[in-house]
This record gives sequence, structure tokens and C-alpha cells, in this order.
Amino acid sequence: MTPRDEISQPSLSGAANFAGALRRSGGRILQRLHAGGILLVPAAAVPFAICMICRGEAKAWHFLLLASAYALTIIGITVGFHRLLTHRAFQSGKVTKGVLAILGCMAAQGPPVYWVSNHRRHHRFVDRAGDPHSPICSDNRELNAWEGFWHSHIGWTFRHDLSNSVEHCPDLLRDATVRWVGRHYFKWVGLSFLIPGVVGWLIAGQAQGFAEGLLWGGLLRLFFSYHMTNAINSAAHMWGYRRYDTGDTSRNNWFFGIVTLGEGWHNNHHADGTAAFFSRAWYEIDIGGAVIFLLEKAGLAHSVRRGRVNDASGSGAE
Repeated sequence: MTPRDEISQPSLSGAANFAGALRRSGGRILQRLHAGGILLVPAAAVPFAICMICRGEAKAWHFLLLASAYALTIIGITVGFHRLLTHRAFQSGKVTKGVLAILGCMAAQGPPVYWVSNHRRHHRFVDRAGDPHSPICSDNRELNAWEGFWHSHIGWTFRHDLSNSVEHCPDLLRDATVRWVGRHYFKWVGLSFLIPGVVGWLIAGQAQGFAEGLLWGGLLRLFFSYHMTNAINSAAHMWGYRRYDTGDTSRNNWFFGIVTLGEGWHNNHHADGTAAFFSRAWYEIDIGGAVIFLLEKAGLAHSVRRGRVNDASGSGAE
């Protein structure tokens, strides 16, 4: 054995051992690495942004880049992953579906089939055993308020049983566009950081511009999108008002209704899960619904399902 072989052999063995452990874990190791990465890495970037603000170094383009990158990825989640792929609230062509699914992947919450499987499972078993992120129970055990908040907001991402995609979304497994987007999931996540960095480099030049674009449009954007969308699992099942008796803990929360582009009208959604529009009153602003309306007017969406719940009782339909 040559010195080169002696050096490379342990690394090859280590890689093989890791791959074997990954297979034996049923994806649990990858699940926890992914969950930890999207939680901790963006959080580590927050102090740098705060320091820039306090020292007067934050520029207008930083906030514009943050807002635009956040809005695009949230549209990918609420319009693409949630309303189109999960609930089939409208239909679209392959290109529109592909673009929305890619934007959803850029939110770094998992590939389309993984996300949809979890969400359909949530609706099927809402607030009961089988619900991956209920704030009131986990593994057939009741949770107190703060324990439930932690589990539904963060904890479930590290420890939930992986949903059976064959059972929960066989339609997406047959969809060539969704399968293709999902196969390249980590590329889309990488692009969600690379593109803001390139924009920063084009605006400010040199490595500093790239780093600032990566910070504001990549890491800080992911910090906000992670916590705002996870708050629908936690806060929107704990605080807010209920228009419909859906038999679960879903609530409408005005703050999250605005910052998640409509997802916060959660009780409305649980009352009529297949509706493309979550708003039931003029003051319930649903930007995601407005995007679908514009897509329909542009001929890029069709078979849009309007709301069918008009009274104070809801079906909780999936």
C-alpha cells in the first residue's frame, strides 16, 4: 500500500460508513443535518446584520434584496408547494408549475414530495396522532403550551417520522415536472444563496458586495422565511381568532396572514382546504391569492377553486 493509499483509505472508509449509517437510519441523519443547517446557519448571520444596522452600514439595496428574495420564496411555498401541489387548488402548465416548485425549493424546507407528504398528513391527522407538527400532541402524548410551541415550531423538524410519499402523494410521484425539480433540490437551495450574492457583487462590486448580498438576500432571508412559515404550525394553531368550527386548533392570525402572504388565515384554510383563496373578509389580505388571480388573468393558471364555506362551520377538508 502506497502512502497515498494509506492517507486516502480512512476517508473512503469514513464515507462508506457514513453512507451505510445514513441508509440504516432511514434518512434520519440527513433529516437532522438538514433541520440543523436551516435553523442554525441563518441564525448565526443575524448578529452580523444587526451590527451593520447599528453602525449605519446597512443600505437600501440590502433591505430591498431581503424583501424581494423573501417574497419570492414565500410565494414558492404558499402558491407553489401549498395551494398548487398539496391541495390542487388550481392547475397550471409545466413551466409555471416548475418555476413555482423551484421557488418553493429555494425556501429550503425540503423537496416538493417531502413537503407535500408532510402537509397532507397534517390535514389528514390534524391535532391527532399522526400529525407531524401539532402543538397539542406528539407521539400520542399531550403537550403543554410551551412544549407544544417548541415541537410545532422547531422540534418536529428533527424528529418526525418521515411521511410515506406513496401513501400521501402518489399523484406527485407520477408528475415528471415535480420529480425533476425534486431531484435537483440542493441545486435550487444553492442558487438561493448564489443569486443574491451575484446581485450584491453587481451592485457593490468585489467580494464585499457578494458577501453582503449573500448575507441579506440569502442567510437573513432564510432566517425570516423559516420562522414565519413555521409559525403557521405553531402560532397559528395557538393564537388568533376562529371564524369556523373546524374541530382543530387552527386560527386566523392577522400578523402572520400579512407576513406569510396569506398563510396566516389558517382557520379559513382548514375550513376549506382546497380553496385557492384563504381570505374571507376584505381585511384578510391574501397576497398569495392575489398572485393566483394574476396568474389566472395571464392565462398561466386555470381551474381555480373558489371558497365554498360561507357559514360558521367548516369541513376541515383536505
